[in-house]
Amino acid sequence: NADGTYSISIEVVENPVIKEIRVVGYSGVITKAQILNAITIKPGDILSARAASISSQNITKLYVDKGYYARATDLSYLPESPQTLNIQILEDTVTAVQITGNTHTKKRVLDHLIKTRPGEAFNVFKWQKDMQRLFNTQWFSKIDPKRDPNTPPAKIALDVAVKETRTANLGVGLQVDPQSSIAGFIRFTDTNVGGTGQSLGAGFTQGTRGGG
Repeated sequence: NADGTYSISIEVVENPVIKEIRVVGYSGVITKAQILNAITIKPGDILSARAASISSQNITKLYVDKGYYARATDLSYLPESPQTLNIQILEDTVTAVQITGNTHTKKRVLDHLIKTRPGEAFNVFKWQKDMQRLFNTQWFSKIDPKRDPNTPPAKIALDVAVKETRTANLGVGLQVDPQSSIAGFIRFTDTNVGGTGQSLGAGFTQGTRGGG
């Protein structure tokens, strides 16, 4: 100014009113309706940093509560449509499921036990049930699930190292009853015949009666 003072102008540009909310990147394990219900932003609102932060946290919690993990990587106005709020979802997805260490059990049998599949959103509850099914077979002395640390963000490669245990048992012996009968027996059981997951049990008894 002529008098040596300075004038400062601050132009405040307010975000436009939201008319539409677009959600992209979700696979469907959590529906669009559930996502829209979880966020605090609604059509007619003006986007604020606080509302964006809370809504992003709510989206992550919505997924985590159901065993999934996802985050909103973008929550902002679309440049080409200033009144449209864009929510970009990034879900953790399975890229590979591998079981190693099995020399007896067939791959198709293990594939039947493991329900988690490549290409789907990773669900920790589903994976825990997969590991429980493996444990319940009692075919393995060790089950060690791991996640490959070298996969890109939001990509999960799963590896389960197993060590097989003996599933076949042969029993031979003698038994005597109160009437002086003596019997020899042979019993054979296998809970994983030929690595197919099938069970087999067989027995043979030969007895003699003592005099008296």
